[in-house]
Amino acid sequence: NVVLCGETGVGKSALVNLVVGKPVAETSCDADGCTQDAQHYDISLDGRRIRLHDTAGLNEPTLELAGYLDAVGKAQRLLINLERSGGISLLVFCMRAGRITASGQKVYRLFESVMCERRVPVAIAVTHLESEGRLEDWWARNEK
Repeated sequence: NVVLCGETGVGKSALVNLVVGKPVAETSCDADGCTQDAQHYDISLDGRRIRLHDTAGLNEPTLELAGYLDAVGKAQRLLINLERSGGISLLVFCMRAGRITASGQKVYRLFESVMCERRVPVAIAVTHLESEGRLEDWWARNEK
């Protein structure tokens, strides 16, 4: 089980499509996010079965407090269910290239520290690097 998390619109669903190799997850450039509930996608990688879990962004601009709490509750139930049925192998935090936002930090802490209790390895996927000549150059400039 690999769980993708991050703010709305950072490219979690696009990352799913990239890993799967075809458009299986709905993506959108609109202001509102298109993933409202967690979706899962099964892939085989080097003969190993992997289930990718695409979660809803938790900073939806049109979300009222009740909607935010509902989205957090859904994410927490997903993680609890995964822990009960084999665990979570990796948490992938997706972030848009550029400045790290306060809401992005909150989403990261919510998943990594609160929900996963710092027991799950975390990888960071930096998206929206289309203008970079070499992706490694962005990391070299922003690693700290």
